[in-house]
Amino acid sequence: WALATAGPDAFLAGAPALGRVTAEMHVAMARAFGAQAGDAAAWADAMATQLGRTPGLEHADEAARRYRALAASPAAGVAVRTHGDYHLGQVLRRDDAWYLLDFEGEPARPVAERVAPTSPLKDVAGMLRSFGYAAAVARADAGWEGRARQAFLDAYHATEGISGLLPGDVDLVLGCFELDKAVYEVAYERSHRPSWAQIPLGAVERLLGS
Repeated sequence: WALATAGPDAFLAGAPALGRVTAEMHVAMARAFGAQAGDAAAWADAMATQLGRTPGLEHADEAARRYRALAASPAAGVAVRTHGDYHLGQVLRRDDAWYLLDFEGEPARPVAERVAPTSPLKDVAGMLRSFGYAAAVARADAGWEGRARQAFLDAYHATEGISGLLPGDVDLVLGCFELDKAVYEVAYERSHRPSWAQIPLGAVERLLGS
């Protein structure tokens, strides 16, 4: 987080390595704990519940439509153990290597829910949203977030073993998880840091306006 916010240009050089280590984490989790068929309907139901807790969003009908498309998707990919609370505050960089921290998941959730298998793209979505926050805090140039996202994703998808864990429609599944994270952030910021709410609101607009 400190690198991305204090030195956004330097962070870009390390973004591919972060993408690779993220994919390697998911491959290792699948090998250690196994993988099972993803439950797109359950994921979509949880997303719709969060949407219902966040009133007043523009394009809410479009969000609901995308969640329905996810629920009906025949190619949701697999579910594996994931980090569960993945963002820039959970990684450290030293000597050009990334180290991942704190695998306990979101502290507010029950333990059973934290360790429940889900799509690895949920972690990816959390990290991508973290890039959005870093860009806002660092006041990075308009294209920085997009470059960071692309560098991270390109390396993630190129990592050996990850393709077998991903859904047939990566854009749909990743987009829904990222949208869900942004909707959650809107609710959180409205309650705790109203002046920050514009950051996730902008992400919702970008994700649903496209």
